[in-house]
Amino acid sequence: MLKTIVIGLDNSGLAEQIMQALQELPLQSVTKIVLSHVVSPVEGESDLEADHPHTDFQPLPYRNLEKQLQSYQSALPCPSEIEIVSGDPAE
Repeated sequence: MLKTIVIGLDNSGLAEQIMQALQELPLQSVTKIVLSHVVSPVEGESDLEADHPHTDFQPLPYRNLEKQLQSYQSALPCPSEIEIVSGDPAE
């Protein structure tokens, strides 16, 4: 039984395919899904809070990202969380 699934999503266009594949998994009401997106930090930033992205972009792109993740979240059949963090996506 799957208890926690962490899904890293980016702007590559694969998110829709990932969400479709997720619908095919045997998810139960105790399964929790974490939808995560990592925002690359602005050069020179240090000591970032993990739960708040710190970038120089305007709030609108952040809101759009959050809305997109919320739309994916609403389609899930089990509990879920959204995490938007700042850091190196490869790490």
